[in-house]
Amino acid sequence: MKQQKQGYFHAKAQKIDITLGDDCAVVIHEKEAAKHGITTLDKVTIFFKDKKTGDQKQASVNADLTNELVRPGYIGIMKDTHEKYQINHGDVIGIQYTKTSEISVLAIKKKLLGKKLTEEEVEAIIKDISDNKLSKTMLAYYVATSFLQEEDEDELFWSTKYSAKYGEQLNFGAEKGEIIADKHCIGGVPGNETTMILIPIIASLGIKIPKTFSKAITSPAATGECVEVLMGIQNNKQEIYETVEKTGGCLSWGGGLALAPANNAIMEVTYPIAMEPYSKMVSSITAKKYAMGVSHCLIDIPVGDTAKVDQEDADKIAYYFNMLAKKLGMKMKVVFTNADQPIGQGIGAVLQAKEAIAILQNHPSKSESLEVKTIQLASEIIALAGLAEGEQAKNLAREQLKNGKARAKFLEIARVQNSFGENTENTKNNKKYSQYYSGTLEDLTPEKFILAKHSKDIIITSSEQEDGTMTLKNIDMKKLGSIARTLGCPLDYQAGIYLHHRLGAKLKKGAVLMTLYSNDEFKLEQAVQRLESENIYN
Repeated sequence: MKQQKQGYFHAKAQKIDITLGDDCAVVIHEKEAAKHGITTLDKVTIFFKDKKTGDQKQASVNADLTNELVRPGYIGIMKDTHEKYQINHGDVIGIQYTKTSEISVLAIKKKLLGKKLTEEEVEAIIKDISDNKLSKTMLAYYVATSFLQEEDEDELFWSTKYSAKYGEQLNFGAEKGEIIADKHCIGGVPGNETTMILIPIIASLGIKIPKTFSKAITSPAATGECVEVLMGIQNNKQEIYETVEKTGGCLSWGGGLALAPANNAIMEVTYPIAMEPYSKMVSSITAKKYAMGVSHCLIDIPVGDTAKVDQEDADKIAYYFNMLAKKLGMKMKVVFTNADQPIGQGIGAVLQAKEAIAILQNHPSKSESLEVKTIQLASEIIALAGLAEGEQAKNLAREQLKNGKARAKFLEIARVQNSFGENTENTKNNKKYSQYYSGTLEDLTPEKFILAKHSKDIIITSSEQEDGTMTLKNIDMKKLGSIARTLGCPLDYQAGIYLHHRLGAKLKKGAVLMTLYSNDEFKLEQAVQRLESENIYN
């Protein structure tokens, strides 16, 4: 006979030094679990006191069962759970089986049979995911339907709307008619750090642009790593409000906020199989923009044969973005940008941050291709905001770089963000950032960035043409990104690749093609061996 799920019980916390990653979990003795009808497929709600305020808190977590790790009367607290909720050894914890909404379960079954869901059913599913009440098994079933059938537009809209609703939301004044701008790139092209340049350009023109971003998962460096080379990015909601109020913009890691948590959970399910339904990706991005109170948004979709998407997929993605933006009342522009080769020449956090600063500084070493793309994207936001259009908009963006106002705005944002919490400790005497930069923010210049201690120039050893030269024709960016990861990216901010030439260059034997950087000699040698056996340029 199936054990009935029962009510509330208490147990003493026993800390277990095991990390599960993003999932928070507790360990319950099998006898205790059986008494309350809890299985390993269940979630449980734990009740505990907040150490700072003394308030009663609760959280829904995964339940794992054991005969050995804990004894009856105790509950094992995994390291992740302890760190997130500050539950200590010996604390008395309340535990209760977490009941998933019956509507959610029936709706997922209905969806698996290919039937359209109602708005109420979609809301129930998204609320349960946001509250961490849906098991990973049920969540996987729900996500799998995106691969099995064409995404229904109404369902995608409801999913996006409620993902934003049941997470943290920010308001910078869009409801009063203020323009709140943002820009997002779907990724897939290395050396594409336009954000560090674009945000201060737009903010220096008086347009509010509260930018949140992610850290790299599979790419050599995302905006998170690049910005963190120079400033603190782990800001909470109040700190983001303060930064935007003082400077008109921010450069903050979105992980410090609970923006659209349902979408985060949905995307996590797709990571192990490296498959990402484009509809869900678009929903996740749009929900976060909506939750951030964005009124005017630019979407950059890099398109290329070895980039993340080709033109056919880019068209589908653009359609989803435009459809959702219209339904949510957001003004959006989607642009396709060329991704036949890396945009800048540096690949890796410090290398890309260095290039961004060179452009803000109007330094002779700046990457023209990266500057051109950034100005193009900035002009699109300027046009969206109604300040100027076409060449006039480009000239306006270009002028903010030339007159130093964009650089000044970047420093302004950095100073404010570095004044918060742990960021203050990190920046005292340049403690955290001295490994990446030998100066201070006040004397910011490309020459003072510090790269990895080991490097290797890759030399052209043969020629393919009668005149003893070779022409760089095509570059495989997926292989290039993979080699950057071999060097230690994204965890090693100083690692990476510097490309000395762009496609079309005609090079003689003995010319330096690229320089590799790594703090690990073995990883550097591995990358060199890969370059010898794999054809990056073809």
